[in-house]
Amino acid sequence: MAISSVKVTFICPIEKIWGVVTNLSDQSWRSDIKKVDVIDEMNFIEYTKDDFKTMFKTTNKQQNKIWEFSIENKNIVGLWSGKFYKHEGTTTLDFTENIKAKKIF
Repeated sequence: MAISSVKVTFICPIEKIWGVVTNLSDQSWRSDIKKVDVIDEMNFIEYTKDDFKTMFKTTNKQQNKIWEFSIENKNIVGLWSGKFYKHEGTTTLDFTENIKAKKIF
């Protein structure tokens, strides 16, 4: 299993950061994504620039605090967790991804 983490702080209100990260209608800030299809309130599919699709199922979403989902495509299965922390005038994001390959190459 591969674990990837990133932690970053922005000089920006938490409400604005939350809105950008969780807005599935506008992924312009992500250079790797071509489009997102929202299936329903809990499920969505991301397509890369070369049309590789990954399915997501939200497992926990608390506004301005946490967004977690399971991830699956033909190569991997895993979990993603995004935590949002408010500080005086800043917002810290703490994102962690736990991924397991479906097949060994």
